Amino acid sequence: KAIFFKEFINILTVTVLKKNSSKILADIIAFQFSVMKRHNYFLNFLKRSLTLIVKSNFSRAKGIKILIKGRLNGKPRSSYRIIQIGKISLQTIESVISHNKSTSFTPYGTFGIKVWICEK
Repeated sequence: KAIFFKEFINILTVTVLKKNSSKILADIIAFQFSVMKRHNYFLNFLKRSLTLIVKSNFSRAKGIKILIKGRLNGKPRSSYRIIQIGKISLQTIESVISHNKSTSFTPYGTFGIKVWICEK
């Protein structure tokens, strides 16, 4: 488990440092959803690590928004979860936003994952 967390934090730092990296982040989250069963545990870890990385001095991202829809933790009814860190202005034209969506296929059904990264 410790190796997984170290590797995942390294991947998250790369996605925050590079431009137009929402595709990488969406695909990584989709892969982890297809592998893991405890989705809430993973989402809490994701939120904590992204808050630390985005608020650091070396981050190029002003804010990150992640929307996940599907049967979280195998519940019978579909729900959604929004993780928003920092500021994201989706309405202003001047803001540079990298966005992407990905689909994860699991035994519980499919998950839709959308990622927006607002860059400085």
